[in-house]
Amino acid sequence: MLQKILVLLWVMCGFIGTANAGQLSANVNPQRVAYGESVRFELSYDGDDAGTVQPDLSVLNKDFSIYSTSSSMQSSYVNGVGQQKRVWTLLLMPKYEGKLQIPAITAGAYKTAPLEVEVLPAGSKAPTPTAQNNAPQGQNTAVNNMATTNTGSQNSEQGNDGNFWAELTVNNKNPFVHQEITATLVIYDQKGIDLQMPAFENTQDWLIEMVGNPEITEKNGQRIIKINYSLVPQKSGALTVPSVRVEGTYLDTSSTPVTNSFGGLMKMFDFNFDFQNVLGTQKPIMLRTSPININVKPIPEDYGAHWWLPAEALVMNAKWSDAKPVFKVGEAVTREITVLASGVAAEDLPELNFADNSAWKQYPEKPQLNSVMHNGRRIAQAVTRIVYIPQKNGEQEVPEVKLRWYNVRTNHIETAIIPAEKMYVAGDNQALPTAENESKNTTQTQVPADYDNAVNKAIDEIMHKVRFVAGIVLAFLAGLVISFLFLRRRSHTEKEQTASDCVKQIEHALKSCDYRLLRDNLLKWGEQVYVSENITNLNDLSNLIGNEKFNEQMLKLSGILYAGKQETLDDKVITDCLKHGYKKTKKHREKPLPDLYK
Repeated sequence: MLQKILVLLWVMCGFIGTANAGQLSANVNPQRVAYGESVRFELSYDGDDAGTVQPDLSVLNKDFSIYSTSSSMQSSYVNGVGQQKRVWTLLLMPKYEGKLQIPAITAGAYKTAPLEVEVLPAGSKAPTPTAQNNAPQGQNTAVNNMATTNTGSQNSEQGNDGNFWAELTVNNKNPFVHQEITATLVIYDQKGIDLQMPAFENTQDWLIEMVGNPEITEKNGQRIIKINYSLVPQKSGALTVPSVRVEGTYLDTSSTPVTNSFGGLMKMFDFNFDFQNVLGTQKPIMLRTSPININVKPIPEDYGAHWWLPAEALVMNAKWSDAKPVFKVGEAVTREITVLASGVAAEDLPELNFADNSAWKQYPEKPQLNSVMHNGRRIAQAVTRIVYIPQKNGEQEVPEVKLRWYNVRTNHIETAIIPAEKMYVAGDNQALPTAENESKNTTQTQVPADYDNAVNKAIDEIMHKVRFVAGIVLAFLAGLVISFLFLRRRSHTEKEQTASDCVKQIEHALKSCDYRLLRDNLLKWGEQVYVSENITNLNDLSNLIGNEKFNEQMLKLSGILYAGKQETLDDKVITDCLKHGYKKTKKHREKPLPDLYK
């Protein structure tokens, strides 16, 4: 009897031991992937302490990146005995090519056996085995499905179906240093990837910029995304166009086949509801393009110590801010020089050099750099504004502007030139009167400010000859004066309104600090008020008005316009003198009617 009791206790202890024993297992799927793809690693633990067991997953970080981790718990009771099962599911992205080992995972007192994953070179296509044949299907130049996960036994493989891949091409593998080349990234997508912006993985030796916006087309249910880039090598020698990394997520419904049944059932009842978007799983992808080896040529030895500028084509042109600029000693005139070049980045366009010249002061501003699209090509643009201030009167030459560049199409050095221009510069208007020389300056002949260069030159030539034809010229001028006075009297009412408009413009110019507009309207006002006087500058106007305070304001205005001084004008002094503080000389027109009758 005692012996039977001992045997029964031994059997019960065995059952209890079996119930408490745990089991840890692992599998990976697929076991063979292209570099950049993810694999599904599943760790399973069976035991009544599954709720407290935690595996050590840190050993995976050496050769893999863990993209996601999830776990689930199952509990059951059989014949009054409780059983628990816990499953951890991870998406792993291999960090290297070759045969990588998933090391043994420890959970409590248990350990799994190590597993092996073969990572093929980037651009390879993993084999799709069948029940009869597990041989590889060959190579493909694109990177394929980067996040395929499948269920099944540890020994089965499910290869990629070509739902995603990417490739990078360049238009020139033998450029010069700093010569722009064009790279095109094409992404093929059949699953609706939610993409992040692609990124080049190593840009140390490159200046890289995306050109335009991505182009997206649909063809046979496949989405094709095309992105163009400008790549400029920053040093010569053997270089590698870096790989482009494309990351994103897509909705995987392969592990939830029940969604198809639900979807069909709902369609039978005319419910338009997509169960796949609800029950599917967001999975990551990472595409990598293959690096491209190129040879970058150095600067040719015969180019000299000039700014290196390799381009396919280059043009340079110039224009004056005013259509017909008037050149006077001391007055600034602005010019714009534009450089357009293809095959080079805007950042590599140089600043133009302007040689010193005794006839001109030249003040170039920093060029404004930009890129414009023309016929699908990116054109680098640099716009430089130059302020010219003449220093001598008479016929002067604006110096030519040169820009040396290298034609990469013909392999020849070329020079873009803006030719020199001859301009006629009128006399010095900066010499302002003083108390000692006021009378002398009043009698000096001045060239009208609103005449162009050709007219100014013609007037000077006539003045040189006036001594020989004085009688004829005086008679001619007298006839002109009489006719002019007659016409002015007939249009008196109209001119009064014009002078009033000038005062309004002067008040506006004072408020907006538009000193060039102020000067122009002051002279126009003087022409309307002092009919027969030859008013060509602010000095002439000051002498006619004869107000000391007004004269001080005109001196300040001249300093602002011609000497770059920082002065503050008294608006009230100027406007009061224009309205009722000026002299009424004999030549000043009398009002046709008193104010009472207006």
